[in-house]
Amino acid sequence: MALLETLTDDFSAGTLDTGKWTVTPSAGITYNLTGGTFNINTAAGFAAANATFTLASKNAYTLAESYAAVQVTTPGSLQQDFEMRIAGSSGGERFYFLKSGGPGLVMQGYDGSNYFAQVSPTYDPVAMAWWRLRRTGTGLYWETSPDGNTWTARTSIANYTLKATTYSLNFYTYWSITSSATTAKIDNVNVTPPPPYTATVTPTGINDVQAIGDPTATTTVAAVNRSYPTFRDGLMTGDYGLLTGNIKLALVSGYTFDVSHRHLSDVLTAGATVNGTSPALTGPTVTNASFDADDTAITTAANPSPHTLVAYQASSPSGGPDLPADEQRLMWYFPAGVGLPVTPGAGTVTVAWPNTAGKIYKIG
Repeated sequence: MALLETLTDDFSAGTLDTGKWTVTPSAGITYNLTGGTFNINTAAGFAAANATFTLASKNAYTLAESYAAVQVTTPGSLQQDFEMRIAGSSGGERFYFLKSGGPGLVMQGYDGSNYFAQVSPTYDPVAMAWWRLRRTGTGLYWETSPDGNTWTARTSIANYTLKATTYSLNFYTYWSITSSATTAKIDNVNVTPPPPYTATVTPTGINDVQAIGDPTATTTVAAVNRSYPTFRDGLMTGDYGLLTGNIKLALVSGYTFDVSHRHLSDVLTAGATVNGTSPALTGPTVTNASFDADDTAITTAANPSPHTLVAYQASSPSGGPDLPADEQRLMWYFPAGVGLPVTPGAGTVTVAWPNTAGKIYKIG
């Protein structure tokens, strides 16, 4: 007998796989497969005391040392019950997740006589976007996840003897009384998504060396990482607040450094695309003419182009709200370092600043 986890479907084919599923229709409730999801639709104004629509696995499976997991995009409305049920082949045994009219997501089991392991935490459609019932050893575990990779235990029973020998996987919509059309969406049945993209980059620090008495003799020790000339001027005129301004990083593609650029708008006008920006750097310090700050992170979208980092002061020197892009002053350009340029995926790029003596930026 196949394990329950071997029943997989991402509904991307656009038609129901009748080798895996059966549908029990109901008046006022329809289904379709669009956008890679199985959609259960309840018509506006529909009211029926016991109307039930069911999507059920065609075959029975073994639950021992297995699981059932699903991504629930939208579990209907507060007027529409939606349930994932793992049902035993005999004795009325079942284990389920139920989103009904209340604020909670009900998780519990039923052994044919009694309910057990019941909890009803407040439903969070983001943190509880994935539901999983898992059988490991003698235990049963109800878990939720925001991404199908990191799971949070919600309730469990450590020692439970399964009553049935085989189990089916079912999705129900029932007891519907709707004032407007509603849709419950099912996706990725036992299909584990790839883990979120993560990368860490460490830009090489910038060391500006100025020959005394010669304002033209500025060099950048780091081979390609460099400060903008207007930043160096602005340090002397008070246009930057290293300890007080909101300093941010932009992860950009399609950009070539230009000494004439002064503001973030110049970078954009030059054809750069901003993939994501960091929050304002925290923990800024200046010690022995070196600037440092805490590591930071940028939420990214997948893009096949190489990306580099542009640092800029988003606010006034004293802080406060972000200014328009044509007033956000450029500071440093970081195309080189460990992991740079980076080709981001959908996830997070962590910027870990160097621990060398010059830190992020040093004068002299």
